[in-house]
Amino acid sequence: MKRVLIFLLAPWLMLSQLVFAEPEAVYQGKAPDHLLISDGHNATSTFSDLALDWQQNSHVVWRSGREIYYAKTDKSGNWLLKHGGKAVPYLSVGEMNTAMFVPAIAVDSKGNAHIVAANGQNAILYIKISPDSNGNDMPKHKAVTFKMTNYWLYFQGADVAINPKTDLPVIGTMAVMEVPTSVGGYPMMQHQERIYGLRLNAEGEITSRVFFAASARSVGCPPYVFGHPTIAVDRRGLIHAVWKTRMLVSSEEEETSDVNTSVGNAIGIVSTNTAPDPNASLAEKFKASNRHGVSYKVGDIMIEYARSDKVSQGDSRP
Repeated sequence: MKRVLIFLLAPWLMLSQLVFAEPEAVYQGKAPDHLLISDGHNATSTFSDLALDWQQNSHVVWRSGREIYYAKTDKSGNWLLKHGGKAVPYLSVGEMNTAMFVPAIAVDSKGNAHIVAANGQNAILYIKISPDSNGNDMPKHKAVTFKMTNYWLYFQGADVAINPKTDLPVIGTMAVMEVPTSVGGYPMMQHQERIYGLRLNAEGEITSRVFFAASARSVGCPPYVFGHPTIAVDRRGLIHAVWKTRMLVSSEEEETSDVNTSVGNAIGIVSTNTAPDPNASLAEKFKASNRHGVSYKVGDIMIEYARSDKVSQGDSRP
């Protein structure tokens, strides 16, 4: 019984030694399987992401309150970041105006870190971190944004990947487009959620857009159909994206109803190319012959997958 109890308590005891140990900036080489990167932000540090470069160095980003922190260590846990000519465990590399965001990171073949974050504003914060002539790691900031027919888009989340064909960053994002309208003579705002892939150049400017999907439009508030995408880019430069979709109509209704039918006082997620949805109408996309036997009910969550060579590029120009 004692052996069993010790076995059960052992993981907690190991964790308690890590958490309650005497504060240090980083445990370098003291714990072979754990490395404490952040210290002093324990109450607010959250939403971390990780990327590795070809030398197996770890590049880590996380959020602490409204600030974005970045750390870089080798496989032994040694600090690789430099500030003022000295090695440091981490750097504060950016700040948003709210704490409602999840940062993401990718690393190119030269070891430069690319970080993105979006919090519902009309731009995505893009940060590139690379050493300057003195060897200090310097963040460069860029606001990535665009309009559709003079209407702003508000970016609700972002992911980033490196295109191995060009060694340049690609951003995946979910944006809400707002268009003024009126209902019964009263001014209102019409909302549409859109999934995009954004190819950037070395200066962080958009060179092309891939329009993956669009929800139908809702009045008064966003339809809350999509989650922001996760992306990857293959060696041919094709963008692959996955995201969640909340179904506003059932599979049976998709089969039999008009694509513009309102269900439960909310327009269904179906939309046509004129809406536009580059993947054609979702009624067509989700019909039985394309669902491989999958059925769904109102409110169900589905995971969608798309790739850039399979969708219309009619909306690809910046």
